[in-house]
Amino acid sequence: MTLRIGLIGARGYVGSELIRLIATHPEFELGFVSSRERAGQKVASHEDGYRGDLEYVNLDAEQAAQQSVD
Repeated sequence: MTLRIGLIGARGYVGSELIRLIATHPEFELGFVSSRERAGQKVASHEDGYRGDLEYVNLDAEQAAQQSVD
């Protein structure tokens, strides 16, 4: 079973580490990565450990709660 995970405020050191850990975990998948400053940019352009096509989005708490993540 794969768990889809969403990250809010993922631009800093902790966010980078979480992206790296989730990207390499066999049972986790990134559902979204939210950052006001990087919205619209490819996550892979900023994170060496991520190889997917996911882009940063800018979600508020209500929008994040409506995403299809576990």
